[in-house]
Amino acid sequence: MCIRDRWGLDSRTAAEALQAELGKGVKLAVIGVGGENRVRYACVMTGTRHAAGRTGLGAVMGSKNLKAIAVHRRTSEVSRDFRSLEEEAVRRLVRDYRERIRTAPRYETYARFSNSAFVKWADEAGILATRNYQHVRFEGAERIDGERLMDYVTRPRSCHRCPVHCKAEVEIRSGRYGGVRGERPDIEPIVNLGAKCGLDDPEALLYLYNLAGTLGIDAISTGGVLAFAMELYERGLLSTEDTDGIELTWGNAEAMEVTMKRIARREGFGDVLAEGVRLAAHIIGRGAKAYAHHANGLELTAYDPRGG
Repeated sequence: MCIRDRWGLDSRTAAEALQAELGKGVKLAVIGVGGENRVRYACVMTGTRHAAGRTGLGAVMGSKNLKAIAVHRRTSEVSRDFRSLEEEAVRRLVRDYRERIRTAPRYETYARFSNSAFVKWADEAGILATRNYQHVRFEGAERIDGERLMDYVTRPRSCHRCPVHCKAEVEIRSGRYGGVRGERPDIEPIVNLGAKCGLDDPEALLYLYNLAGTLGIDAISTGGVLAFAMELYERGLLSTEDTDGIELTWGNAEAMEVTMKRIARREGFGDVLAEGVRLAAHIIGRGAKAYAHHANGLELTAYDPRGG
């Protein structure tokens, strides 16, 4: 198979094409255009929806001209040897562990909402990262909380053999994002693309989260980078001359979408933001470093450390 046939495809399209070619027994790890262009927070996507994100593993694959890794599942001596273990003892341990999970205090909450239903809790606790950590409360928290996102859930999903089933497929049936299908985000992407960027539109949030996976860039760092740029724009440290004409105002979903695509392709100002907030602040100058929140170069999470 020639890499040129897959290079340039988004992660989902590439995975679907490879799956059709190689068959159902193959499991895939794929990068999107963000990995190809070595965005510093590019992901490796598995199952078209799960991301090995945050630390740029997708960029490592891209640097090696490696679009995907395919693993074929087959019966082997190893699997037969595994079945020869003391099966009843193993089954007993599995049953016990599964029961402990199902009787845990927050099992029902996680089984239905994952941790997405803790957005309102974080807001009320005063630890919700809002507008690039300028605030710890967000007026739109309830609109993007996991309970509200249940309106778009079509069915629950689970990681392999997990009894919690905390994942969920979503669909937007009408409006600007009508027809979009994907996966429900957990609390970290919700806050980073939502409250941290001043975005309280649940449909835009679902779309942007799944767009990040399609582009193969980490949703958490992407939200942190966008929020950083938005605060610089608000303070006059960036203008539309710097941002390729894009008005990076708080909650501007269209501007977020365009900028995310430019980041993944390293086009214009997107090439700067593709470096992450620490290096982007160094490139921009003008005091931008004061608003670049990170730990050793890694963008921060959903919670305001001061509240913690």
